[in-house]
Amino acid sequence: MEVVILAGGKSKRMRPFELKPLITLLGKTILERIMKQWKGSKIYIIYNDERIKEAALEYGKKYGMEVIPLKQIPKEGTGGALLTAKPYIKGNFFVIAADHVLDYSIYEDLRRTAPNTLMATKVEQPQKYGTIIVEQGKLKEIEEKPEHPKSNLVNISLYHFTPEIFEKLEEIEESPRGEYELTDVLEGMNVLITEKKWMDVAYPWELLDAMEYLLELEPERNNGTVENSIIKGKVIIEEGAEIVNSVIEGPVYIGKNVKIGPYSHIRPKTSLEQGVEIGIGTTVKHSLVMEGTKAKHLSYIGDSVVGRNVNFGAGAVTANLRFDEKPVKPMNKRKFGAIIGDNVKLGVHAMLMPGTIIKKGEWVFPGEKR
Repeated sequence: MEVVILAGGKSKRMRPFELKPLITLLGKTILERIMKQWKGSKIYIIYNDERIKEAALEYGKKYGMEVIPLKQIPKEGTGGALLTAKPYIKGNFFVIAADHVLDYSIYEDLRRTAPNTLMATKVEQPQKYGTIIVEQGKLKEIEEKPEHPKSNLVNISLYHFTPEIFEKLEEIEESPRGEYELTDVLEGMNVLITEKKWMDVAYPWELLDAMEYLLELEPERNNGTVENSIIKGKVIIEEGAEIVNSVIEGPVYIGKNVKIGPYSHIRPKTSLEQGVEIGIGTTVKHSLVMEGTKAKHLSYIGDSVVGRNVNFGAGAVTANLRFDEKPVKPMNKRKFGAIIGDNVKLGVHAMLMPGTIIKKGEWVFPGEKR
């Protein structure tokens, strides 16, 4: 079985974070979670960034699969990316995106489809996607991110193709966006509509939705050390984690070598990734805190996405509710804190207002409000 994974995107909408497929959720990157489902297959991974290549080879070794990295040829877009695999593919094959979080049984459904099939689902905001019109089980029309969608049925970038797709791709012209679009050659293909969970994690705040879904799927376990602490609900504790004199209210994920306490409070729907340190008097609520971040003294992290190796000075706070209680923009959520890029330093008593976005490597000085 041959599978092409499209991982050459630039993740522009995910900024300040880079390389969406390599963002870690509950101890595994999005790319690793996808590749794990295709054990036994030959994987062609289309990449632009060397970090994607290195990670894919690592996962291939971990799960015992053949991985062939292919640097994308100088044609932008999904069509250009897929053309990179043309010299290598000889039979029918599958194409999947590298950045989705979904019910992985969808892949089983894809494997059972006839060739020349794409998968679709219904969504609440179709204007964010490629919307499609289906007649008698076949694709009649597709429109990319329309202002006024004709349907709520969208293409979810899961395909079963024959090699003839490459001939069609070679005939298309560059789109107004300056890209070669795979969607330009899909008309007339079979459409399988799924009602199973599928999430396109495009923006940083959508990582929280993906984290919540994975917390539902992940089995409960305790492989760490818990001392004089209260554990409520579903809590996943990995090897080397230490919890001392603290309260944990699940669902919560606590990654490898995480240190919590004393007197910390970890509230529901939170993921603390590998090596995070949460110290005395600090509360974390409904947040994704990425690898190596430290908040060791009297901080509050609420409804936020915090990058790798961020340091919270004593008393640094992410506020998560506007005084007027209007939705926080652009997240459009009643409660949302901050998005903090990798390697940010927050000084003592730094304060981040609802919806603040801090770029990678920035300093927020002591007492500063953003």
